[in-house]
Parts: sequence; structure tokens; C-alpha cells
Amino acid sequence: MNSTADTVVLISDLDGTLLDTATYSSKAATEALTALKAEGISLVLSSSKTRAEMEPIRKRLAHEGPFIVENGGALFIPHGFFRHAPEGSTSREGYEIIEFGASYRSLRAAMKEIERVLKITIRGFGDMSVEEVSKLTGLAPGEAMLAQQRELLVMPLDPDDVLPLQPALPGERHRTQVGEATAVDRAAQLFEVQTERNGRTERWYEWVDAETGVAL
Repeated sequence: MNSTADTVVLISDLDGTLLDTATYSSKAATEALTALKAEGISLVLSSSKTRAEMEPIRKRLAHEGPFIVENGGALFIPHGFFRHAPEGSTSREGYEIIEFGASYRSLRAAMKEIERVLKITIRGFGDMSVEEVSKLTGLAPGEAMLAQQRELLVMPLDPDDVLPLQPALPGERHRTQVGEATAVDRAAQLFEVQTERNGRTERWYEWVDAETGVAL
């Protein structure tokens, strides 16, 4: 049991830090982990991995502290780690959980709605078989199964890096429709778009769904 006032916390990634990137061995980190426990320093693990992936690793490392999953999607705090449950946490499955990202279920629902509106097929991680994920990622089948058990969605993207669904382009000055066609059984319009960014004028061509106005 710890108090929030007297606990020193160290936050660490897993791959390439506590775990060897090639072998996933934690042997090289054993001395450091032992020293942290001896000094009473709380170790918080942080990773892009899912909770299902993290739990066997924590068991192997004899880790008893909080851990962060899915690139900051949520913080899992074992019951009893603090005297009182942190504000805003939810008690579930042996943890006090603070979620920062939207649920993966909501993402899946949004993807299906996009498929319906645009009459296209979107294949995500959750649509693939374990064998497909294993081949795509290089993970063993058992590890691939754990990687598929996503619970959250976090998108820490710079706005300039996000592909817009609406047709307007960054720095757009003018657009002219120059053609039309049918794409995936839907009417589409081709636009010539003039943009200006950083003092530079550029010309782009962009297909837009005629009914929804969504860039294709």
C-alpha cells in the first residue's frame, strides 16, 4: 500500500528498455529492477501493448505496480496499491482503471458506419484472423491473439498529419470540378484544387463522393 505523498515513481517502456528487442529477455534489467524494489521506488510500465499482452509480462517481471497500456489509452492500478482509489477511476477486474482514450468498440462502430455510407470495405485488426495478424506483425500465434484484445483508442496526432474526410485541403485557395466518374458503384467528382502553403502554390487533383462530399 502506498500514499500519493511519499511514493517515488519511475515510468519505463518495455521493448528495448526492460526487455531485449530481439529475445524479449529481461535478464539485463534484473539488477536494476532489484535495486528499484530495494529503494522502495514504484515502477510504472508503459507500452503500446494491450492489457492482455502486459499481464504475462508483469508476472514474469514480478511487477506489482501500475501500468499504462495502448500508447496511453488507460492506466491500470492494482487494487490496494493506494489507500484510496484515485479520483475518476473505475474499479474492475482487480484494478482501479483510469481511461484516457475512447473505447475500441466505439471505433469499430464508427468504421462500420463509414463502410455503410461509402459502400466500401474496411478491414481492421479486429477483422483479421490470428494467423493473419501473426503474419503481418511477426508475432507468434499466441502473442497475436493477445495483441488483438484491444480495449481503447488513442490518436495523439498532429492536426497536419490527419487525412481529412472533408474535401477542403490545407491552404486551399480555389477548386474547380474538371470531371466525374463512378467509383465503387458511387458517383464521384474530380476537382482541380489550388493550394498555397509557406509561400508556395501547388495544384492537386482530388476525387470526392458526390452524395456525401467525403474525399475519396
